[in-house]
Amino acid sequence: MPREEMTENRDKHKMLAGELYRASAAELTVERRRAQVLFARYNAISDGDSDLLLSLLREIMGAVGEGTVVMPRFTCDYGYNICLGRNVFINYHCIFLDCAPIMIGNDVQVAPAVQLYTAQHPLEADVRRSGLESARPIRIGNDVWIGGGAVILPGVTIGDRSVVGAGSVVVHSVPPDCVVAGNPARVVRTLASTTQIEEEFMEGSFMEKPAETQFPLHDLLQRRWSPRAFSERMVEPDRLRSLFEAARWAPSSNNEQPWHFILGTKADPAGYDRLFSCLKEGNKKWAFRAPVLLLSVARMHFEDEGTPNRHAWHDTGMAALSLSLQATALGLIAHQMAGFDVEKARADLGIPAGFEPVAMIALGYPGDPAILDERLRQRELAPRERKSAREFVAIGRWNVPPDWQAD
Repeated sequence: MPREEMTENRDKHKMLAGELYRASAAELTVERRRAQVLFARYNAISDGDSDLLLSLLREIMGAVGEGTVVMPRFTCDYGYNICLGRNVFINYHCIFLDCAPIMIGNDVQVAPAVQLYTAQHPLEADVRRSGLESARPIRIGNDVWIGGGAVILPGVTIGDRSVVGAGSVVVHSVPPDCVVAGNPARVVRTLASTTQIEEEFMEGSFMEKPAETQFPLHDLLQRRWSPRAFSERMVEPDRLRSLFEAARWAPSSNNEQPWHFILGTKADPAGYDRLFSCLKEGNKKWAFRAPVLLLSVARMHFEDEGTPNRHAWHDTGMAALSLSLQATALGLIAHQMAGFDVEKARADLGIPAGFEPVAMIALGYPGDPAILDERLRQRELAPRERKSAREFVAIGRWNVPPDWQAD
């Protein structure tokens, strides 16, 4: 294969893998042109010739179920990344930028002028100028209704039977059986019982609140947050083992690995209750649903020398962060808490001298914010906020902020 063709193929492979690629690559340009030509034919056909429309639609798209209708004037990038289930109705003037897969379930209604964007561009201006971009898939479940003019952004999943209000901009994944509206879209109403939502929503996508970053960030870091709404679903033992394996490989000063964890699960009520009883009342109000509680503990001395280890708390925090990121990767959520009785934990859990309790961690599968009281529910739904890096980074000496400007 000629070198030029190999390079072009790599761009297509990178696009489909979610990596940075060049949309101007010759192969991709040809494929976009093919889709434009075929949809020009499609959009010019009378809507009375349903067999011809369906045949042409199946020639362009990756999959099209029986009874599906796409009204003109429909526009997409490639077509082959779009998979439509049965009885899907897509109304006039919709735009699907399918640089990554767009998967739509059965019996979905899409109103006029809806836009689905899988394409995303780098935040750094110099990288954008180079022509590089990437894409993340969009997934829409069964029986979903998307109102007119709504915009669905890269990486979003919309759960079964949910409704997206007209004109909404959906930047985070939507649980099943919910109504979302606004810019950015937020849950304004639930349409089913909490139990039904918890059982049917796919792991890891419930109430996601990705960080609104000023600079590029890995997807795992962007998605990690600390919700309080937990499902009562038990965490499988193999997943718990993976969490502690992640903690095991955290960095530490002199490879001391000073962290310890005390684990309580609802499969062992006595052990769970010992940890739960150490929580402050404010945390007990919501943490009782979490099926797993952990207490991180730091060994405060170097193991061989017995001298104080002033980095023990830092290193234990690194292990807890590694555990939390692995939880995010597995579709779990973790909420770390300072609000617990340290001396009660020390006594009730048998923590010896020279070891310090650090933080309690509630762990489990995500639940519905509707189960929380009003005050906590508002905190759960509120946008995430962080200081600018200029407020905590200094260049060369204290209090000399960097000259960094977000794109």
